[in-house]
Amino acid sequence: MIKAISRELPLKHSYIQEAEQNLDDEIEKLIDGDDASYETLLLIGSSTPGEQRVQFAEKRRFDQVFIGIERKSKVGKLLFGSTAQYVILKAPCLVVTVREEDTD
Repeated sequence: MIKAISRELPLKHSYIQEAEQNLDDEIEKLIDGDDASYETLLLIGSSTPGEQRVQFAEKRRFDQVFIGIERKSKVGKLLFGSTAQYVILKAPCLVVTVREEDTD
């Protein structure tokens, strides 16, 4: 799982550590105790999170990208959200969108 952070000002080390911990916690919640192997990566740069993800996919020559999307308002449904929309439109490979299962 990749998380990207845009920075305009220098980031405090504690902020980066917290972001890394949150990423690990999110993965642990998703795999729900399964014995699955995974890798996390925190990208930090001056470009947007979407741009960072696309650049990373280009650099690593990804064949496929999976990106999570959330339910949004009517307008948001059209756009998916700026990061997801950017990756869907600009990625150099196939992009698969995944949404959370409805629990209602």
